[in-house]
Amino acid sequence: MAVLQIPADLKGLTFGTQTSFSNTTVGAWTAVQASDIKFDPSIEMHPTNVQRPQSDRGPDADIVGAYGGKLTFKTMMRGGNGAESEFSKLARYFGHTRTNFAGTTGGDVTSSTADSVTALNADIAAITCGDVCALYESGVDTQLRWVSAVTATTGASAALTTEPSWASNPTTAADWMACDTFKPSTVEAPNYCSFRVYSGDGGTAVHMWTLYSCVATWKLATAEAGKLPMIEWEVVCDYWADSGATATTHTTDTYSTCQPMLGATVYIDNTAVKVKNFSFDPGVSVIPYTSTEGTYGRSGWLAGAKSPKVSFIPYHDVDWITRWTAGSVVQISLEVIKDSNDFWGIFIPRAQVVDIKHEDLGNKLLSTTPTLKVLDAQTGTDTLDATPTTVKLPTYMIAVSSV
Repeated sequence: MAVLQIPADLKGLTFGTQTSFSNTTVGAWTAVQASDIKFDPSIEMHPTNVQRPQSDRGPDADIVGAYGGKLTFKTMMRGGNGAESEFSKLARYFGHTRTNFAGTTGGDVTSSTADSVTALNADIAAITCGDVCALYESGVDTQLRWVSAVTATTGASAALTTEPSWASNPTTAADWMACDTFKPSTVEAPNYCSFRVYSGDGGTAVHMWTLYSCVATWKLATAEAGKLPMIEWEVVCDYWADSGATATTHTTDTYSTCQPMLGATVYIDNTAVKVKNFSFDPGVSVIPYTSTEGTYGRSGWLAGAKSPKVSFIPYHDVDWITRWTAGSVVQISLEVIKDSNDFWGIFIPRAQVVDIKHEDLGNKLLSTTPTLKVLDAQTGTDTLDATPTTVKLPTYMIAVSSV
């Protein structure tokens, strides 16, 4: 046996793309700026359970079966700052669809109201119902709003119905910023990727796990006022391999710095509210596609039921009690703006207050804390074509600045 002295607290993580459910990684490995990295490998061991008439006989050796395992880690939630964000690179593999709007500059807005913005169709043709748009202009900062309808207007323009209402109506000086929108995927079978988990000092005394045919779920853990917002990831793999002494290929990442939860705005319908924290869980379950032909007893993973959950702690407000007793449905929006190229947000078209708690926030201030159920978002319309199209709106949208 080769004994290596490997520091347990020196770890690294990279991921690679796959084109199919297999043990083959395509393309280069990309560094992930992660913390709390932990991989628990597993092998299904099958006891032979052979019975014998002698009391002094022990069992036979188990038979090695299917591989598997779970990887968990955390990343900071942040925008792309002129590049594709780390969240975008990872989330596209895990039960979500991504639409990208590259943005345009030069005053492309022709008019706006509190709930709409009009621009040349050629400039905003890539924006559809359920996408998030980001507009920036000097002195106003970036504003994120989601699109509930697209309407053709006279000439070559189109109007976007946006929600919630603009804090400051965009003017002709506004620029459209590049933005990725992630929505729940309607495809049962997700994409796959690989991960490498490193332990060691970066030299030859390194242990490396390589995980293949991975899928994952994620959630925005409690984003506390003044602290860094963190995404918690949980990855399952079909197969893993290990290498006892391989020099790490983990390279320095180039992602933007994270914006603490400072100056972040939470909207309930069209009203900004003060909250102590905010968390969101898409609630996507991952189901093994069990199959006898699979090398490890699986032929893929399926995306199961989605039960998204949102929670936050507001300060005392009797309106929450009124909403609860009335069975009211509200719209929830969160926007975190670092600068015009670095932002992210979460948008939930419909949620219902199903419970209320009165409690101390921990700072001797009373909170009226609602429990919210995320509801079906119903439909929007797109009338740019000759025949109006009814579009199913997503249950939630995650917006991240991109390129």
